[in-house]
Amino acid sequence: MEENLEGIQRPVYRNLRIIWQVQVIGFVFSFFDNILVTVAGIVLLIVRIVQVRALADVSDGMARAYRVLITGLALTVGCSLLGLLAFGSILSVIFALAALAGAIVLLVADYYFFFGLDDLAALRGYAYPQGRIKRCFWLSLIGGVVVGITEQLGAAWFAEACNIVITVITLVLLWQYLEAVKQAEQNA
Repeated sequence: MEENLEGIQRPVYRNLRIIWQVQVIGFVFSFFDNILVTVAGIVLLIVRIVQVRALADVSDGMARAYRVLITGLALTVGCSLLGLLAFGSILSVIFALAALAGAIVLLVADYYFFFGLDDLAALRGYAYPQGRIKRCFWLSLIGGVVVGITEQLGAAWFAEACNIVITVITLVLLWQYLEAVKQAEQNA
């Protein structure tokens, strides 16, 4: 029981700062060549998994986010690789659909992560408005739909502009949350 209380009270600023830095690096790499983006995305995802794992003992939301993140990653990467191996057969279509399901599971992991951060802010009394960090999830979800539709309609420039705006807003919201966490941990 005491171990659980230690986890709940454990400082989280360092882990959240690394997650924010990973998102900034991913945003910067998104402007480069596709191979660089893919390699950087894999490395940054591994770093994010490690940091979310470190936060898993802090709250139930973070523990759920970690479990779902691992499940989604395994489903997405595993089925993508199996789809490549089965290229040209009906199995490749099935694996592609399973990989898409994995991407949806990764969205659920983001849900648990941001809602877990919101719960943590309420639990620890951070000077951060209740519900604001949840906007990161809703922005990414709505933005993904808008970007997908606009790309299908041939307005790639608009899709890219929407993606940039949504990413910048998400980074700002997360940075504001980080500042509230930093302030609370320094005052503790």
